[in-house]
Amino acid sequence: MSAIGDGPVTYVERGAPHYTASMSIRGKVQSTGVGEELIFNPTYFTTISGLLKLIQLILAIIALSCISPPLTWFSRLFTFFLAITFALTLLLCFAYLVTLQKVLFPRFNWLLTEFIYTGCSAAALFITAIIHIVYTCRSDYRTSLTYFNSYLGTSYFGTYVTAGVFGILNSFAYAAGTYFLFNEWQHSTNTVSPISTNNNFR
Repeated sequence: MSAIGDGPVTYVERGAPHYTASMSIRGKVQSTGVGEELIFNPTYFTTISGLLKLIQLILAIIALSCISPPLTWFSRLFTFFLAITFALTLLLCFAYLVTLQKVLFPRFNWLLTEFIYTGCSAAALFITAIIHIVYTCRSDYRTSLTYFNSYLGTSYFGTYVTAGVFGILNSFAYAAGTYFLFNEWQHSTNTVSPISTNNNFR
């Protein structure tokens, strides 16, 4: 038997086998659709209703800052309605800013609800502001509010009257909003959609 080649013979030792493995996981995330349907709509505040809401918020902030701290029962009553209307109007502004009302409850009559809320807010703010001013100007309350902290030079009479004046102005802003919402609601109820019109002729 003849040898193959005359060079040195190299022996390779077989080691343990190596294995590689990879695994990929694919998942499907189902969207709720709420975030996708929200639309950022800052142009709403260029409309009459949007501008009136901003005016209502500004007037409420001024009135709340003037009436703080509420020391009497009528000032607390006035502060309560100021705070409630401010919070609800702020929520409405956020809802219109991201079109939230059209996503969560699209079939809900938002226009009629806002019309009722705005009208009730105008009446409540006007009545409580008048009560607040009348009792503030009464002789006994006027004296106690004027000299409440006389040794510190603090008088709440002027700021309380100012708060009442801004409360009345705020009620006028809500009354104007009620008027425009009523016109918009009346226009929407008188408008007949083309689908319903076509169905009536069939």
